[in-house]
Amino acid sequence: MAFGCASERSASTGASAVAPSVAAPMAVVPSYIRIHQTNRVISLDIALRRFTPRRQDSPSVWLVGVTHIGDPKYYAELQSFLASQAVVLFEGVRPDSAARATATPEEAARIRRSAEDSLQGSMARSLGLAFQLSAIDYSKANFQHSDLSLAEIQALMRAHPPKADPSSKLARDASSPKQNAEFNLLLQAMDNASWLNQFLRALFGVLESSPRLQTLSKLAMIRVMGAVGDELQAAGQASQGMGQLLEVLLSARNERVLTDLKAALKPSRNSAGVAVFYGAGHMKDMASRLQSQLKYEMREERWMQAFTVDLDSAGISGFEERMIDSLVAAQIRSLGLGPSR
Repeated sequence: MAFGCASERSASTGASAVAPSVAAPMAVVPSYIRIHQTNRVISLDIALRRFTPRRQDSPSVWLVGVTHIGDPKYYAELQSFLASQAVVLFEGVRPDSAARATATPEEAARIRRSAEDSLQGSMARSLGLAFQLSAIDYSKANFQHSDLSLAEIQALMRAHPPKADPSSKLARDASSPKQNAEFNLLLQAMDNASWLNQFLRALFGVLESSPRLQTLSKLAMIRVMGAVGDELQAAGQASQGMGQLLEVLLSARNERVLTDLKAALKPSRNSAGVAVFYGAGHMKDMASRLQSQLKYEMREERWMQAFTVDLDSAGISGFEERMIDSLVAAQIRSLGLGPSR
């Protein structure tokens, strides 16, 4: 899978990527998500970046961003790359904190079956794509679970409930009946037995039967993720309650990863590299922690193509493309968001 104009395969990883580039230490952490467009072929690309310590007695660290929906080939190439790492710290909120080791083959198979039957799995199929939890084999010996448990997240949320600021319209909106109703709808959507879940699955079936609708939907996803995909802190500014939720979902979980990473980086444990395999939205914060707390510096960058749309092949007109772009831009503006890079 080539990126941009590059079609050279990486001999060291087995994954298609642009030629590695050496970079100076970063003053500002760059995005892990980009949109690449050549004529009317548009792709969503996700970065992998290698960091090395100023002192050379510790292994390198790859921050491997990932999008949760992508082409099957994208996940196959990610799996090949991760196989070359001594330890892969991966995300996944589980019911309890005891299961923080490698998934057994039986557990991995159960996760895959559950993922395929989930709403996200249905959405991926409707777009002709794959869902990450179905496509990646988490039972590999070098995979180590590194995340908060569901109980830990719930405890953090109880300890830090959203605080209303009477002077803030956003804060008032965050605790309004409308916001509560929207949250309840989200819970219903994730419940396989709910009417909303069944309705969405039926809608996905319509998408699956229409290549044009598939392409338009993927184009919208690319535009949204390219605009604010890894700017989670910026997204939190739209609501005080959302900001506090994202603080838990991003910062607290990244702190857990850093704890596990410090253990994995001990020279007595691993002489080869360590990879952090997390959603791309976590990576800017993770990179900042690597630089400030562990004194690591970014040395190499590669990009992988998560998925692509060919507008001409799908018969999408220029007017339809501009319409999608305008709708996405208007929605982002209405939320008070926008690209900061």
